[in-house]
Amino acid sequence: MPPSRPVSEPTPSTRGILRPARKQPSASPVMSMAAPRLRGYSWMTLISSNIVVLGIWVLINIGMFPAVPAFDPTFVVLAMVVSVEAIAVATLVTIGQARLS
Repeated sequence: MPPSRPVSEPTPSTRGILRPARKQPSASPVMSMAAPRLRGYSWMTLISSNIVVLGIWVLINIGMFPAVPAFDPTFVVLAMVVSVEAIAVATLVTIGQARLS
């Protein structure tokens, strides 16, 4: 029977397993700035405010309010605003997923 090794000495089969723990990365400057500002908001607040604002935008531009002139009759500006908003939401979701992992 071969001599037994002390428990603290790694065996050849466990040498690759025993590594020092990796440090968690610190928060990026963007996350540090955004976190306090976004703390009070929820996804439902974002969705409901979007529905209200976009609904008013559409109603004004289809002529439902004759006292207010249409400022985007072809909805090109609306498409641009929604696209930029989608980029922002995708960025926030990615940041949130990075924090979870």
